[in-house]
Amino acid sequence: MPSSVKDIPTLQRQEYSELLEEAAREPEVAGWVSVILTLVSFGLFGVGAAIVVLPWSFWWTVPLAGGVLAMAMLLLSLVVHESSHRTLFDGRRVNDVVGFAAGFLTVTPFLSYRRGHVAHHRYLGSSEGKDPTASPQKEFRENRALDAILRTGLLPVFYWAGVYGPYLLYDLFPTATDRRPAHVLQWMANMLAIAALHFAIAWWLGPVPYLIAFAIGFVGSAMLYENLFTLNQHIGLLAVPQDKPKYSYREQLNFSRSVRIPLAALFFYFNLHKEHHLAPGLNWRYLPVLHRLLRRRHPEIYEFTDEDLAIARRRKMRAHELLTPRVGDRSS
Repeated sequence: MPSSVKDIPTLQRQEYSELLEEAAREPEVAGWVSVILTLVSFGLFGVGAAIVVLPWSFWWTVPLAGGVLAMAMLLLSLVVHESSHRTLFDGRRVNDVVGFAAGFLTVTPFLSYRRGHVAHHRYLGSSEGKDPTASPQKEFRENRALDAILRTGLLPVFYWAGVYGPYLLYDLFPTATDRRPAHVLQWMANMLAIAALHFAIAWWLGPVPYLIAFAIGFVGSAMLYENLFTLNQHIGLLAVPQDKPKYSYREQLNFSRSVRIPLAALFFYFNLHKEHHLAPGLNWRYLPVLHRLLRRRHPEIYEFTDEDLAIARRRKMRAHELLTPRVGDRSS
């Protein structure tokens, strides 16, 4: 159990190379699973939109449609993530097309997301402010409003402010490069196209029921994302020592958590975030293999962070306790 900065577990370069080489030999699930999960994600959105026009009572169809859209948009957000790494399918073009399409339905400008996500993976742990989704790196003061939000779990402010917002606006406020006019124009065109699509769907299905159902789905998917992923993946882990402008992938694994969630394969194993940051170019289907290899050969890395930081446990923490950085979850 680490007790100081010196006790932080590390991977040597040779160990890192051997782990990745062995993990990439055979995936946990077959390639067709990516196709099925992607089709299900888009299909769920279509089902949710179709429910809006069923000849039932407005008070039944709209909430039901919103619930289905919430699950669809959560899965589509993960499709955007995997496509941005170009690891969902073989081939750059198909990943880009699927990522753009999923971004249209989740109100995510795909190129802005990808550029911001590249910066996140390059600069996770850096204290230079180039990671657009960085956790606080100084002691966080008590905040009653955030305590109330965290306690109720009804407002996904950590996801909106710490993940969705920075990627949504990355082309306008880039952290790792200067703002480029071409990127801003791309962002504006993408956002206008997204708005046009949803207004067209609303005009076709009925503006009021669709927009209400979509709003329910948008908030609901954010709540799911926050409780399954945002509150678990990076929050509270400080990069130490803070003397590097950039950390390698093999060092970044200490600034991420992997947690247990049910039916993880349905979520593209996005819960295995430590492994994802260790090998961001590895297809999601190989992450469980890497997880098992890493646990068997380097259990100290998993003792450094907690795999059980689930909703019930985090609800006992106040916001400043959650956000204040520390050297691992189990350090003293």
